[in-house]
Amino acid sequence: MADLDDWGIDPSLFLAMSHPLRVQILGDLSIPGAVWSPSDYAEEIRQPLSNVAYHFRALLKFDLVEVIEEKPVRGSMEHFYRAKKSALFTNTPAWEKLPGIARTSVAAEAWGGYMGAGRKAIEAGAFDKRPDANFSWGTMRVDEQGWTDLQASLARTLREMFDIGKESEKRIDAGAEGFNATYGLGGFESPSVEPEGDEDAPLP
Repeated sequence: MADLDDWGIDPSLFLAMSHPLRVQILGDLSIPGAVWSPSDYAEEIRQPLSNVAYHFRALLKFDLVEVIEEKPVRGSMEHFYRAKKSALFTNTPAWEKLPGIARTSVAAEAWGGYMGAGRKAIEAGAFDKRPDANFSWGTMRVDEQGWTDLQASLARTLREMFDIGKESEKRIDAGAEGFNATYGLGGFESPSVEPEGDEDAPLP
């Protein structure tokens, strides 16, 4: 199994992700250019400000977000945050140390964020604009060795994608035109599909 912690992914990310709202916040802040204040975000997701502000502070404590602006509002100071690390959840030792129920909760929230990003791209006509866009999934049968090889392949692909992103940033800084691109990788065991009814019943 590849150790992605060696690629600069802080294990504190996984500790901070023990609450689904923090997963959601970091996912939304991970969109390039995204900036949120707790009050604006609370209004957006229709949650109590005190609860949302608490989780923004928790992400700040884990050094996953940073305050980039402060504005005085009605006698107090409104803070605006952006992400310092991407919302990434994958097969690392830090991820494996999370309790199973926590991994399930984090995965569910991360998946919801990814599906939301995909829906927005489709609604905006991204697949009409770029015919070489890729969105695919499937299920295959593997043995234990196949599972290990599959995860290693996904880890290699993710690493290559990070390198592509870094090289793109250099060209953009040098004057190349840049735009946002959403990616998604997944590899998980699929539940068995149980046949319905009596397998021995005659076909109609």
